[in-house]
Amino acid sequence: MSGFNQFGNNATIQTVINERRNDAAIVDALRRDITFAKLLPQTISATPSAVDKKVNIVLVISASLAITITLPPAIDMINRLLYVKDISGNAAANNITVDADGAETIDGAATSVISSNYGIIMLYCNGENWYKL
Repeated sequence: MSGFNQFGNNATIQTVINERRNDAAIVDALRRDITFAKLLPQTISATPSAVDKKVNIVLVISASLAITITLPPAIDMINRLLYVKDISGNAAANNITVDADGAETIDGAATSVISSNYGIIMLYCNGENWYKL
């Protein structure tokens, strides 16, 4: 877990693990991402944009327009975590909409919106749908 200390996220990740101990798939995914995964970022500044299924971090620049990004099919992301972050600090004025693929959902909804400057959404995929953590 030391790899996340440099980003200041260790306490947040540990809190999620502690709160979700009974959900083995989420805890396993968190531990795998923390311990073994390489951080593979994708930067997006155009709309609409598709998220590459190989990445686990999406850095969004919404400096001059609202951005919509589409998640990869859930079947391609089973037991994976994906972080979507506003790095331009403009999401309050130019919202970032995260759109699930096809009929898939994010916590039961078709989309999730980042509307706060420098906001972030951490998502877990079970192979069928996405869930905010």
